[in-house]
Amino acid sequence: MFAEEVNIIPKLPQDMARLTSSKWKERKEVLDELHTLITSTQRIKEAGELGDLAKQLATCVQKDANVICVMAAAGCIEGLAKGIMAPFGRYRESVVPPMLERLKERKATVTDAIGNALDAVFSTVRSESVRVNHGCLLTLLSQTTLADIVPDILPPLSAKNPQVKEGALKFLARCLSTSPTPIPPAQIKPVSEALATLLEDSFEGARNEAATCLGTLMKMVGERPLNAVMEGLADVRKAKVKEAFDKATVKAKAGGPAPRAPPPAAKEPPKKVPASAKKAAAPTPSPAALADDEVLASTENKPLKKPPARFMVSGVTAILSLYSFSLDLRSGEEGPRH
Repeated sequence: MFAEEVNIIPKLPQDMARLTSSKWKERKEVLDELHTLITSTQRIKEAGELGDLAKQLATCVQKDANVICVMAAAGCIEGLAKGIMAPFGRYRESVVPPMLERLKERKATVTDAIGNALDAVFSTVRSESVRVNHGCLLTLLSQTTLADIVPDILPPLSAKNPQVKEGALKFLARCLSTSPTPIPPAQIKPVSEALATLLEDSFEGARNEAATCLGTLMKMVGERPLNAVMEGLADVRKAKVKEAFDKATVKAKAGGPAPRAPPPAAKEPPKKVPASAKKAAAPTPSPAALADDEVLASTENKPLKKPPARFMVSGVTAILSLYSFSLDLRSGEEGPRH
């Protein structure tokens, strides 16, 4: 069961305009207050104002000159995505591209904070209500799919900044590995071609991550859909992709074999009964008569088993006892004779 949703709008820090202050400490101060509010609320009730806030935070991640403020803003987006859950998916297009652009930072602490926010957005739970029997509503929950996130990731793969390409590739690899649904067939070609191009990138980090993504993609969709791309690669690149394929793990695979139904049991052909036998067939006896006949049939033509000796002795003793008792009764009835 989910916790009750809480409206945090009335609890937002005062003077949110400080987010755009020229003093980084003031920006950091309001971001810390906001982060405390968000992370202390398990379920956040969605409101239009929070959509605007998410966009402000994404702009802060993208453009703030102070990396401390960037990390704080990314932490707030991560908390909002986890707290709002389903409705936050509608803000994905507004927050993912700006965060991907800021992956140009070289400091791992900064890119890790942004990566955590990106992962939280990708794993945002979406709800869909469907009507079932008797008019009841059933709520289905599912993660943001690869079909949703791929259009956001493709543009940064051709960015001029090598760190942006590497960071976007790392995010794509995580999405491919953790996605509960496979990539749509229509997106396989543009993604695989972009990855094949990056295998020849001048930046080693981009080349390595492209091989990881292509190997993970192959694990998901199989080798056949990627044959055309793989044939155009140099042997050394093919070896890298094959190595990544062997190490990759995915939760969803496309075109998995359907379970085979058990073969139907072979039926014996009905035996033909001669016409003469049909004419000579006797009428069907009643159940009672049939039962009697079965009892007789079970005793006929079967030798009677000799009872055990102990039963024979017991029977003889019982007969003698009855005979003696009968004589006693007779003598009692006749009485003494004079």
